[in-house]
Amino acid sequence: TNLAVQTTEGETLAFKGKIFPSYFHSASGGVTTTISYVWPKKQNFPVLESVKDEYSANSPHQNWSTSLSPWQITEALNKKGIRIGELKSVQVVKRDPTGRVAAIRIEGSRETKILEGNDFRLILGWKNLKSTLFTLSAGDGTYVFKGHGFGHGVGLSQWGAKAMAEKGFTYKQILKFYFPKAELK
Repeated sequence: TNLAVQTTEGETLAFKGKIFPSYFHSASGGVTTTISYVWPKKQNFPVLESVKDEYSANSPHQNWSTSLSPWQITEALNKKGIRIGELKSVQVVKRDPTGRVAAIRIEGSRETKILEGNDFRLILGWKNLKSTLFTLSAGDGTYVFKGHGFGHGVGLSQWGAKAMAEKGFTYKQILKFYFPKAELK
């Protein structure tokens, strides 16, 4: 790591001459997403757009599944101050162009809430929902989430970058792949 730091000293990744937040995540699940879909209130950086990412395919997080009871979901919501009462249903109501959950509807006996997909993922915990790239089904008293990838999905995929490096891609090529509109100066 010291050699990598010394070799790249003074280099910056920029978009239109300005340094930008070069986000990264563990594994994309096959496609990265645009920042505005994950964090709508953050400034939109056109450099942080979606790329199809075949390099993350061998991640141990490529495919995952978790089952949660209505009680587990309600408890997680309660801990964050979202008191909907008894959980009646959970439904995906909006997806971003990459297929990630952008909005989810939580219906309870007291009230119904629409949550942003990433907020819902963080409320349930990253151990339960590794990403928002999931499908949801209900049955037998549980909600089953089947998904792909690990993390928010914006920017560079660490597992994808690792696979690219193992195939002989340089750091410059890896950065160009995940941030195609950026310039390395």
